[in-house]
Amino acid sequence: QRRVRQAVVSTQSTGKEGTANGGQYSCGDTCPECIPECPVGTFEFPEIADGRMVVADAAASGQTVVATVQCDDGFGLAEGAEVSYDVLCNTNENTTEANSGFWTVVNDLPVCMPTCPTD
Repeated sequence: QRRVRQAVVSTQSTGKEGTANGGQYSCGDTCPECIPECPVGTFEFPEIADGRMVVADAAASGQTVVATVQCDDGFGLAEGAEVSYDVLCNTNENTTEANSGFWTVVNDLPVCMPTCPTD
């Protein structure tokens, strides 16, 4: 899902009466603002040792989506731990590059713990 802001557009004459397409568009204070999205993929979080989060849905700044945990080989989530966590898309207002948003975990962080060998 993407948030779209609609703008009210008005035309202003350039003084060249009778010239086709000679006006200028102005949306005043309601101009839409394009902001970078947070991309889909697998992301490392410094706070999550021995694991990463997999985000399947792109989002606009301020949107929350569900991500799943992927622990490194030899690590796993504790018995009964959640496998899905909410992540929030954030953007830096000075960055206008596409897909430059970044994810933060909303509540509790997943913990990948060492697993026991099978043999």
